[in-house]
Amino acid sequence: MVLLSDPSRKKTIRTRSGTREIPCEDVPASTIEKLQIDAQVFQSQIPDLILRSVDPYPYNCVGMIFASRRAWIEIDYIYELLRADNYKLVPRERVIAGDLVLYKNQRDEPSHIGLIIAVDQLGASQNIKVISKWGLDAEFIHFIDKVNSNLGKPTEFYTDREHHAHIPI
Repeated sequence: MVLLSDPSRKKTIRTRSGTREIPCEDVPASTIEKLQIDAQVFQSQIPDLILRSVDPYPYNCVGMIFASRRAWIEIDYIYELLRADNYKLVPRERVIAGDLVLYKNQRDEPSHIGLIIAVDQLGASQNIKVISKWGLDAEFIHFIDKVNSNLGKPTEFYTDREHHAHIPI
């Protein structure tokens, strides 16, 4: 019998389809005081940044989205997770709350992911709000382009909505 709390068990999550195990990393927890100070610094640098939560438990943006804030999953697995969980690319102008935004760095590599929580259409432009976890730092609610520069630029959008006649994708 293998106990669930057995430390020899490899930490993994399964994709929604159950076809693939994705490894979770062991990352040391941060102190709540350091996280609070870092969050205040970010808020002073980025307009309209809202602190959602500060948690010393180590999870990242991928773990927030795909493991319910319970794991640190390297961004290297992002395309595998998106594919196995049946996410499809969607044009920016068709995103709605619940869709995902993938950020990429200057080398065009995935660097961050966030959950879209609001889309306000203002004529031809959109105001998109996102919730995301900034590495070991806090979770923030922010406008799509207002992130720490090392998180990259929003470049790809994904949805797990099925295509139906009544749901325009």
